[in-house]
Amino acid sequence: MQPQPERSTCAAADGAERTNPRPANPSPWPISGSLGALATTVGGVMYMHSFQGGATLLSLGLIFILYTMFVWWRDVLRESTLEGHHTEVVRCAYFKVEGERRILARPNGGIE
Repeated sequence: MQPQPERSTCAAADGAERTNPRPANPSPWPISGSLGALATTVGGVMYMHSFQGGATLLSLGLIFILYTMFVWWRDVLRESTLEGHHTEVVRCAYFKVEGERRILARPNGGIE
């Protein structure tokens, strides 16, 4: 007996007309995260070589990265829920990718 293919939970979106996604609004968070990563890297090197201020720069860089992560995800959630920018197709694509990630995260790598 042949196994049945999995049915999509997003049947409405599977048959939906595919359109180009809307262009993303300009965001300061990629450059902010990059500057935080640079500060973390330089601070880490300075700290490991015992330069004065290395630990401070390392700490500030890590705080900057954490702050950037928080506000970036806040913006993404605000766009998707309050502003309604994410269509049914986008939401279903996310859940499909999330399901595949969970399968691959199994101890046997998703292989039965």
